[in-house]
Amino acid sequence: MLTNSENRELSLGHVGRLFTVFQAAEILGSKEHTVREWIAQGRIGVIRLGRSVRVPESELYRITSQGWAPPAQR
Repeated sequence: MLTNSENRELSLGHVGRLFTVFQAAEILGSKEHTVREWIAQGRIGVIRLGRSVRVPESELYRITSQGWAPPAQR
């Protein structure tokens, strides 16, 4: 399903809702900057709409269901 493994850009298959980076950070209990770093590292797949970056609901589900969670906020 990945179209570009380096950037982890996802196809528009069954991705569910699309969230902004800010919204994804809130859902994951992390900071926006951290989520942007994970995207740059390829740890989170994204969909690019022009200059906008969206995190699919399916990626948030994958991250949380596989036991991977961001570090706790201090």
